[in-house]
Amino acid sequence: QHKYDSNYNGYSLLDYYDNINIIDNHLSSLTNLIKPKVDQSEVLLSKKTFNPFNIPFDITYAEVLKLSGIPNYSIDNTTRMPNSIVIFYKKRIGNIKLTTQLHFFEDKLFLVKTDFSNSHSSESIHVKIAKLTVKKYAEMDLTIAAGMQLIHLQDENKSRLTIDISSVNPSIIYVSGNYELREKILDFINTRKTERTSKEKLINDELFNKL
Repeated sequence: QHKYDSNYNGYSLLDYYDNINIIDNHLSSLTNLIKPKVDQSEVLLSKKTFNPFNIPFDITYAEVLKLSGIPNYSIDNTTRMPNSIVIFYKKRIGNIKLTTQLHFFEDKLFLVKTDFSNSHSSESIHVKIAKLTVKKYAEMDLTIAAGMQLIHLQDENKSRLTIDISSVNPSIIYVSGNYELREKILDFINTRKTERTSKEKLINDELFNKL
């Protein structure tokens, strides 16, 4: 049971988790995640299938609960995107804290993001996460070049993995390679964008006539 009146760093739990939800009201980040503008030559090929949080893509919400147990929190995301829900898990491995969000569309897991934080070590967690992830999937030693911010990988199913070391806390984002599901999501985003543009035009026209 979720405690909506509890506080987390000064926020209610609902506000806290809604704030870190990668799918925002304008769906602005989702298009770039599903269809990133990345040169294929910059993408490392994974030798393993991505199973974020040890969970395969495209399985149902109920199947995830069987594998991972009750989440720390869940949000009905249908106000942003129909037939969608996001659940959150928190875990600690040594001094590293993990916050993982799993996104479902039409009851299929299609996106996973894990944020990492470590306030008790002088070691750069950014380098650690990047090197370990590339070692696990691409089976190679990664050299962190100056100014490097994003590292992209792709598996045989066309699923994408992006390591973001540009922020205060590094993160890994996994996106399913399920073409049909991705196209459905992109169609919805484009429809929503057209609706917003039309609404904005009507507002501007009305405002123009009142000036």
